[in-house]
Amino acid sequence: MMKATFCTNRASSLLAVLAVSSAIATADEYFIKPAFGFDLSIAAALPNDRRFTGSTIGFELSLLAITNKIRLGYYHEQGQWHGNDGEQHVSTNSNFNAFHIDYQLFAAAGQQVSLFTNVGHITFHDGLSKSAFAADLGIHYDPLILSARGVTTNFGVSLVYRYSHISSTQVFGAGSNPVNDVGGFIAGVHGLVRF
Repeated sequence: MMKATFCTNRASSLLAVLAVSSAIATADEYFIKPAFGFDLSIAAALPNDRRFTGSTIGFELSLLAITNKIRLGYYHEQGQWHGNDGEQHVSTNSNFNAFHIDYQLFAAAGQQVSLFTNVGHITFHDGLSKSAFAADLGIHYDPLILSARGVTTNFGVSLVYRYSHISSTQVFGAGSNPVNDVGGFIAGVHGLVRF
């Protein structure tokens, strides 16, 4: 009887240890901690309004890791845009400041694929002089990942679709269609460093 009780107690203790170990492992997957890093990007834009072309330079600062796959940060972008409607031309600069969320979909064999979104406010200057809400949905593909001494460096390409509308603005002169859709596709290259 004592032997049976002893075995039962040992089995209960073992199960308790396994349960605690499992809980610790799960807790390690879901954490909130500082996660510093930065991402520089250069891209070309194909706006929905085909009268425009553009280019952007972006900077993303990673600040916080929610899990081992989700990171939060701040995104800032400067853009240059040129429009042409017949003999009418317009040029404008933009600033986009946004909240950034990055989700790692896949990572193996020195490669990584991640989805990301930027949600914030874009302001156009000079020829357009408008501000609006803007939201990006994009994907990074990084075929080259280097790691050394706790620092990870990724190099890859990205494709983004941006949603953004402004109130109808006439910039090309009387008789031309107004500008209201300032969204579109943005494709480029980027380099990411994380600590």
